[in-house]
Amino acid sequence: MGPFERPERPRRRAWLSAAAGVSVAYVFVDLLPDLAVAQRTFTESGVRIAWLEEQLYLAALAGLVAAYGIDRIGRGAAATDARFWIHVGAFAIYNVLIGALIGNLREPAQLVLATGALGTHFYVNDRALAREHASSSGPAGRYLLALAVLVGWATADIQSAHPRAHAVVQALLAGGIVLNSLNEELPEGNDGRFGPFAAGIVSYTALMLLFLRALRS
Repeated sequence: MGPFERPERPRRRAWLSAAAGVSVAYVFVDLLPDLAVAQRTFTESGVRIAWLEEQLYLAALAGLVAAYGIDRIGRGAAATDARFWIHVGAFAIYNVLIGALIGNLREPAQLVLATGALGTHFYVNDRALAREHASSSGPAGRYLLALAVLVGWATADIQSAHPRAHAVVQALLAGGIVLNSLNEELPEGNDGRFGPFAAGIVSYTALMLLFLRALRS
């Protein structure tokens, strides 16, 4: 077995669907509202291109497109070692951004919610790599992805010193998380599980709303 490979079981498939739902809920309930606030700051500070006032939303779209492109690079039964490392390298950059995002959170409740949601997202990405690169060998890829999160967390202060850059990172991640989560939830062969997916969305949305309401009261 390769470094990411594990046999797929129906129960694991249900947990994977729930994890994808949690990731999507986090984007729509937390990241996107923050993005709306950041976009207003961008516009009010004059950071725009004449008629273009949707820079951060375009960054989110770019994140989604980039995630799709990376996924296509990694797909295929004939995936080679070179393709595996391209795929892992792209996910490592993605993990650096996630680590920086977590490192910039100051409220304990937000930190807990983000860690839970993004932790499930790592599980979703792990399964995607397992599916596409089952024949690859060695644990180096998984170590690299774990190290990338720590690198992002360690460099979070650099990002926090540049709020606009932090907002762009949030936007890119929002698009990437949605694409990666839905791509894993809607695999070939209709292996997705709507019930666990919806349960993940509903339960985590309710949890986030309770925490956010407590923070604002």
